[in-house]
Amino acid sequence: MNALNIPGTTLHSRLEKLRDDAEYAEHMEALMALKWLGNAGSHELDRVSCQDIEDAYQIIESVFDRIFADSKDSLAALINRMTRMFAPQK
Repeated sequence: MNALNIPGTTLHSRLEKLRDDAEYAEHMEALMALKWLGNAGSHELDRVSCQDIEDAYQIIESVFDRIFADSKDSLAALINRMTRMFAPQK
């Protein structure tokens, strides 16, 4: 949500704000579905199947393709940020 400049303090509130954003509104339902899956996986792991996870990958791949298809710079910035944040320190 940071990469999309969507303000808010919780993921849920930020996803709700997508509804009013002309550029990203079409992705709100898909991303909210992934949030629900994540919540279920965090709290009730036995409810989430391998098929659910495979479906989630298809959803997120589709959303990312639509959002970042014409924005290699944004994708590169996200990759760099993740690398800085999570790569092992030398």
